[in-house]
Amino acid sequence: MNRKRSISEIVAVVMLIIVAISASILLYVWLNGLVGSVHYNDPSLYVKIEITSANITHKNNYIVYAYVQNLGSATSISSVAVLYYNNSLIFFNNTPSGNLNIPPKSIGLIYASNNTKVNISPGTPVIIEVITSNGVEATYQTNWP
Repeated sequence: MNRKRSISEIVAVVMLIIVAISASILLYVWLNGLVGSVHYNDPSLYVKIEITSANITHKNNYIVYAYVQNLGSATSISSVAVLYYNNSLIFFNNTPSGNLNIPPKSIGLIYASNNTKVNISPGTPVIIEVITSNGVEATYQTNWP
């Protein structure tokens, strides 16, 4: 009688081990597929831009000029912002001009203007921010004219 009992206990333990291994394999396969699909479907992972140089000029209105280098896949510039050093907004332009569709491994000139009066002391540090249609941002620090 003890023999039958011990064999059934061994079978039960082996079955539990098989169920645990099967569940862990299924969980691994599911998570690997889920994380892989999220990772590869996000286009912003392939977009990388950098502002190589930028400045602001003032004649009748303020014009921001930025040379943007595309280090990733093809992208499009959607907006330009000028911020104080503490990230508060000076002005924003969601209709910039210039080379808005920058091919990979190339540089494009982007410019945006602002017609409103801005009271900022000349030489104040500001940040120029360029934003792509995917939401990828690049910043460049310069001084207000």
